[in-house]
Amino acid sequence: TLADARRPLMLTRQGYRIALLGYNDFYAEDYAATETQPGIAPLNIAMIVEDIRQAKVDHQADIVIPFVHWGPELVEEPE
Repeated sequence: TLADARRPLMLTRQGYRIALLGYNDFYAEDYAATETQPGIAPLNIAMIVEDIRQAKVDHQADIVIPFVHWGPELVEEPE
């Protein structure tokens, strides 16, 4: 579900709590999670900012790393 897709993967390394978040804008309409269907977290700036805040507060993350996939494949320079 969308809630699951937005939940961070938490890792602990050398005493640091690290939150990994993932978002997609590449064919997002085909793969996006909904409230009832599994899928990926869509690239939505407000959602990303909220997820980063929640990772720091709710999961006590020391470091938050958002991974973002967007733009066309196999091009020499990003948009």
